[in-house]
Amino acid sequence: RTAAEQAATLKTIHPPVRATFRTKTRDDINQRRQLMSIATTDPSERTHREVDLLVAHLAKIHRLRDIDFSALREAARGMAGLSVPVNTQVMCEGEQGDAFYVVLNGKLAVTQTLPGNNGHRRVAMLGVRACFGELSLCFGRTRSATVTVLSDECMLLRLNSIEFHESIGAPVTTNV
Repeated sequence: RTAAEQAATLKTIHPPVRATFRTKTRDDINQRRQLMSIATTDPSERTHREVDLLVAHLAKIHRLRDIDFSALREAARGMAGLSVPVNTQVMCEGEQGDAFYVVLNGKLAVTQTLPGNNGHRRVAMLGVRACFGELSLCFGRTRSATVTVLSDECMLLRLNSIEFHESIGAPVTTNV
């Protein structure tokens, strides 16, 4: 059978699966657009519904899964949206930590300096629902890596260190 015949068979045998996948993908795209729109509004002007949408998004993030709902709600109220251009370093290794970040859209590279200052190595790639910056805030040490934007469109949620400690505090899950 040709590839076209196989595809036609799949369409007739599994239409609900295909429709569900398409709907889920559309829903994810719409939700991401909605979150990016919310991120651009002033945190003090967000409605309860907008804060609830941010909390729902934060609750899906692996490292925040054990955080109390009220703490996530408080964090969501203080998070500011940040649109970051490509090739921008969001944070640099060795600097004092001043904020916690959640990725709403875009791709970022995490790099660390090799021993003896012999260049850098990429240690991770970050995408939607990733978060970073918590280690220096939780443990009071300098940044352990540099995070650089790789994609043309990158939207982050930023929570400053004071609001981080007042809402989330230190119990962020640091093991992946």
